[in-house]
Amino acid sequence: MVDGGQHLGRRDRVVLSALVVHPGDVVSADVLADVLWGDELPASWTKIVQGCVVRLRKALGNRSIETSPRGYRLTVPWDEIDAQRFERAVERAGVLMATDAERAAVVLSGALRLWRGRPLIEAERWDAARIEAARLEELRQLAQETAVEAALRSGRHSSVLGRAQVLVDEAPLRERRSILLATAQYRSGRQAEALDTVLRLRAVLNRELGVDPVAEIDELQEAILRQDPALFPTEADALMLLAEELHSAARQVDRSGSEEQRTAAAKILADARRLLHLLLADA
Repeated sequence: MVDGGQHLGRRDRVVLSALVVHPGDVVSADVLADVLWGDELPASWTKIVQGCVVRLRKALGNRSIETSPRGYRLTVPWDEIDAQRFERAVERAGVLMATDAERAAVVLSGALRLWRGRPLIEAERWDAARIEAARLEELRQLAQETAVEAALRSGRHSSVLGRAQVLVDEAPLRERRSILLATAQYRSGRQAEALDTVLRLRAVLNRELGVDPVAEIDELQEAILRQDPALFPTEADALMLLAEELHSAARQVDRSGSEEQRTAAAKILADARRLLHLLLADA
């Protein structure tokens, strides 16, 4: 089903999936036929493909698919294609991570809500679709991991513990997930569990792949054992988090507080901001 409640048949969904793999590029009728039937083309295949396009235009809009001498081209705006929206949101979050981890977490949360199961499943017999689906799945896993990292940078190590554990359980060979989980555990006062997470990763990698973990794992294990203060956010990071929380509190008071509350809160927040500015300058 596409937005608006339009129900599409299997062939229509296959054609749409093939066009989505290369949005904006022309896909020939021959390629669409290959995706639909492989080597067993029905005699009326050209008319069937044309019928699929007609129904897709009816569902998506008359100008959604352009016909050219070489085939068909999907012309809907990128922000109407979930895969494109997802990819751009992940890219934006990656940029935000350097300056605003809290905002990056919000962007990633919205991006991950776009995920509705395995992508391009209708065209999975087509190599191009399988390759694109694998790329999108890798991007999804990266987004999940970056969301946990964003939470850690924002000081929400306790609240993200459960999510980090689920990620490790889903893909125990992805080393970054164990690093994030162990970091969250350590910052939550669970040093023994953090060390156990690192040791479990070593055992899994050795048993499944016969390899040692990346050097970052060795460094993390040593840092946990010596209780390295560097495992916690820096003072500047902590102050930035406090600043973000102050701004959030200010917005909340502006929306729901009385006039007297807003006036009092404004003075307190102004004093706090001046103090934070001085502290950040020294951090």
